Amino acid sequence: MKRSSFGLAILGLLVMMFAGGEVQAEGQDVKGKLRVVREVEGEKEGEKNVEEVWGQVPKKWDVSRYTFREYIDPDTLKCPYPENWEAMDAVAKRRWWVDFNMSKAFDEWQEATLMAQIARKRYVVDFQRDSFEVKSVEPGRYEFVVSYLMFEEGASSSTWVGDLKMTIDVEGEGDVDLGVVDVVKKPYVLVGEEAPDFEVEDLLDETKVVKLSDYRGKYVLLDFWATWCGPCLAQTPHVKKAWEAFKGGGKFAVIALSGDREREKALEYVKKEGLDFTQVFLGGKREKGDPRNAYQVNTIPSIWLIGPDGKVLAKQLYGERIYKVVKEYVGK
Repeated sequence: MKRSSFGLAILGLLVMMFAGGEVQAEGQDVKGKLRVVREVEGEKEGEKNVEEVWGQVPKKWDVSRYTFREYIDPDTLKCPYPENWEAMDAVAKRRWWVDFNMSKAFDEWQEATLMAQIARKRYVVDFQRDSFEVKSVEPGRYEFVVSYLMFEEGASSSTWVGDLKMTIDVEGEGDVDLGVVDVVKKPYVLVGEEAPDFEVEDLLDETKVVKLSDYRGKYVLLDFWATWCGPCLAQTPHVKKAWEAFKGGGKFAVIALSGDREREKALEYVKKEGLDFTQVFLGGKREKGDPRNAYQVNTIPSIWLIGPDGKVLAKQLYGERIYKVVKEYVGK
């Protein structure tokens, strides 16, 4: 039981953590305003700028983690790799790591890392939707980290939607006003936001281009799918049901976006099922401008309903919920 001494060290550190708590000593107050921004491509290649999304953090965002703690130079916590680490091949690196993991040096490094983390000064953060304040901060360098999560309707788990991370120096006298601090929104499209426009190739006619913006004024059901995806094919009857029920009114459209590697397979399925709504071909490989990137489609099926104003009304629709939600909006 080689790890017994290390386990006792961890237990001791946990006791220290619960016994200590946050610091509330005499010092300076640190405060700032919060706004939500997103990264946008700059004029130069690789350049990133930000633009404001909201003037304050939305109510539906929950603060899942916020920390105002003493800064630690990352170099002090680095793993003590050998000097020739970069020159070692994969086999040698694995062998070194196995040996190191069973050594006393590993225990010492882990214990030192935990000690450094837990010994950090920490402060209580008073959060509001558009501001924050930390009271009585002693002079020093600090790390301020905030992560935001939210639950969307119909989702089985929360989504990481925004964060901020910054280093703050508290020195001199008087309170520290950081002004406006940016919470960077992740490239994730939320219900109620503008649906990203796209311009993609029609499945049936390679010379034709399909643009989402051309459907403005209509409700649009987006269906990201592929023939190799069983759950995708299971949604076909539900998508067809919604299409057949509401296609006659002139205010509803369906755009199915195939991720098949081979166009012929998607064409064959579309013809076999008699799908007479708009079909586009994305292909198996993602390129710049691929709507799967803009909509953060990492798994399929992924079915969305876009409103006449171009905003997302619902997402992650499956089974009977497809028809139910379409009817709720289009059948009014």
